[in-house]
Amino acid sequence: MENHLNSLTKPLGSLGNLESYCVKMAEIQKRVPPRIEKKCVFVFAGDHGVAAEGVSLYPQEVTRQMVLNILSGGAGINALAGGTGWDVILVDSGVSGDEFPADSEIKPVCPFLRERIRRGSGNCLRESAMGAEETARALERGKALARDAVNRGYDMTAIGDLGIGNTTTAAAMLTAAGFSAASVVDRGTGIDSAMLEHKRTAFR
Repeated sequence: MENHLNSLTKPLGSLGNLESYCVKMAEIQKRVPPRIEKKCVFVFAGDHGVAAEGVSLYPQEVTRQMVLNILSGGAGINALAGGTGWDVILVDSGVSGDEFPADSEIKPVCPFLRERIRRGSGNCLRESAMGAEETARALERGKALARDAVNRGYDMTAIGDLGIGNTTTAAAMLTAAGFSAASVVDRGTGIDSAMLEHKRTAFR
């Protein structure tokens, strides 16, 4: 792949990281040049118990509203994906509350996979967010979805998440890995400075 890139009409290495991505993609696909014709983005929706600590501007119920907005085609991910040729696949991996209505009732504009492990996680500041068996099941379901994407001919997949409290849980994982709270905890939904300090204090 590097020889192919260097044969193109451009200065050597002029595309920066894009070239290394192309090389990696060629290695994965085992073909030169690599091909990206069919793409999908998995959006995993889940609620986080840590939202009870007042770390977001919005109540947890907004997660469910966001899911319904994506299913109706009115969210930012719908516009971005539609404009760039990506398929959106929405996954309920742990939204709180009742199960969502059947597809015939909500008429989703994108595939909606019901893979709920539990109805929202535990509050990671007070208890385990998930049990070991639940975590293992979640990881196995993620692997199965990736394999399914390959079987359906997707050349590239991306992943994203939605859920009130999601930036707090991401920060919790990073602080557990040794990062300082000041370096990884940010405003998330646009909280003010007082809420930001409260959010950072929770992980010190």
